Amino acid sequence: MISDSTLNGNSIQHASLVENISGDSINLTPKTDSAFEDKVVKTVVKYKKIQALNHFIDSVSRHKHGVSMMFTGRPHDNVSYYYLEVGYDTEGRFITAYSFYIYKEGFIIKSIDPQSMKQISIEKWSKLK
Repeated sequence: MISDSTLNGNSIQHASLVENISGDSINLTPKTDSAFEDKVVKTVVKYKKIQALNHFIDSVSRHKHGVSMMFTGRPHDNVSYYYLEVGYDTEGRFITAYSFYIYKEGFIIKSIDPQSMKQISIEKWSKLK
């Protein structure tokens, strides 16, 4: 599933795929909670770092692209969170700038501390340079 949102007039694409790995094959199946994922996107685009990234991508792409978001993980088995990658979607690949863990219960969003590689609160993440 690909949905569109906007940030400062730029389209923000976010894609949703679920990986089902069985033996040697990987099956990518759209399976979403669209209302929840839209709520996440609308929250994340408000973060100052995401707005700055969007402005940067808009500038370097000569106003053709904005920030892109991709849900690359969803709750299953022993995993209790959604995983969202935010970055720049080129024709050849997706370049991740920020990653987020989103817990549906309590609507808790966390990011990654690049030094410790542990989950941290959005408040701590927003203070990182």
